[in-house]
Amino acid sequence: MGGAQPLAIKLAGGVSLCVEVDPKRIQRRLETRYLDTATNSLDEAIRLAQSAKTQRKAVSIGLTGNAAELLPEMVKQGFIPGPRYRSDQFPRSHVGYIPIAHADEDLNALRSLQPQVYTERVHASIAQHVQAILEMQRRGAIALRLWQQPAHPGEARRRHRCFFPTPAFVPAFIRDSFL
Repeated sequence: MGGAQPLAIKLAGGVSLCVEVDPKRIQRRLETRYLDTATNSLDEAIRLAQSAKTQRKAVSIGLTGNAAELLPEMVKQGFIPGPRYRSDQFPRSHVGYIPIAHADEDLNALRSLQPQVYTERVHASIAQHVQAILEMQRRGAIALRLWQQPAHPGEARRRHRCFFPTPAFVPAFIRDSFL
């Protein structure tokens, strides 16, 4: 999670719920005031977001966890956010996307000792993540990506082609302002 999205949403008067797998990044965003609050609980994050929306209060919420696990759970619970931006490491999944971990699993060891297995796990997690986004989109969320062109190697592009019909942010909302 970067700081730009939660800060921009808050400055625009909105409510952001940002999922981040690395608790150190969430802590850094709290310290720099890009986030107002953070939690490890999906239920608490949803409650905070819904409360802020009801009160028409701008707030940024960090949720520690893996989006590939948490977004499908949001769908199951019927929590469908407003605009859903994809700004993470899909284009460079082999480098920066963290797959769903099993209990007590060392993903760094898996990545270095079994890179092919790790990559397969990354792709499976991305597919689960993407399917949740597409379901949110079917239920009315606006799904956008922040990068312009997918940079997946051929196999990854084939596996994740269902995601790329979502528009990029700049062409969908910004570019026409400059024409």
